Amino acid sequence: MKNLSKEGIVYLVIDESGKYIDEFRKSYNSLRQFYSGDVTLITNLKVSIDNLNIIKTESSFGDWRTMLLNKPKHLKFSIYEKSIFLDTDTIILDNFSELFKILDHFDFCAATGPMDYNWPRIKGQELVGYLPYNTGVLGYNSSELCQNVIDDWLKFYRDRLDLNLTGNDQTPFLESVFKHKANVCTLPNNYNLRTDFPANLARDKIKILHGRKLNKNFINKVNSNLKVRVVSKNDL
Repeated sequence: MKNLSKEGIVYLVIDESGKYIDEFRKSYNSLRQFYSGDVTLITNLKVSIDNLNIIKTESSFGDWRTMLLNKPKHLKFSIYEKSIFLDTDTIILDNFSELFKILDHFDFCAATGPMDYNWPRIKGQELVGYLPYNTGVLGYNSSELCQNVIDDWLKFYRDRLDLNLTGNDQTPFLESVFKHKANVCTLPNNYNLRTDFPANLARDKIKILHGRKLNKNFINKVNSNLKVRVVSKNDL
C-alpha cells in the first residue's frame, strides 16, 4: 500500500486543446491566495508549476459525456488520506480547509447539483426526489469504502453510457454511494456556488464559485453583502 500524505487538493486536466489547463491555472492561482498546503494535478500534459505535484496519466478523449469518465477513473490517483477534488472551472474566494475536518466524520462531502434531475436508479427503478450531488467540489477519504464507491461510480457511469441513458456522471456517483451505504456530508452552496444556473439563494460568505464566464466585477461583489441574498446569472 502506498504511503499517503495527510491531506491536499486534487485537480484533473485531460486536455488536447489547452483550454482546460488555462482554466486550471486561474483556479489554482485563486486557491493559492488562501491555501498554502499540498496540491496535486493529475494530467496528460507536460506542466511545470511551483509548489504543485504532478501525476502524469495517459490521454483519453471523446465527447463531453465520455470525457466525464476521467473523473472517477483518476480520483484514486490521489496521494492524500483526505482529498478535496476541484473542477478547473472553480474560483476560490476564501479558505475552505475546514472541509478536511468534515472528512474525519464522513466518507465524502459535496453540495447537491441544483439543476440535476436525472434521478438515480435503485434496484432498477428511478428514485425520484433523491437529488444527485455536484461532483465538481468533492471531498473524499482514502478508505477502502471510498475506493469501492469510486470504482462502482466508474462502472455505473460506463453502464449508463452503454445504455444511452441521459445525464452525466453525478447520478452514477449517487447510485454507488447508495450501494455502499457511504456517509456523505451535504455541504451548503457556499462551498460550490454553481453560477451557470439562473439563480442561487446564498447566505454568509461564498468560498468557492463554480462556473465559466465569471467576470471580475461579479467575483468582487458576490460577497459584498453576506446576508441572505439571490445570486443571479444575470449578474455575470
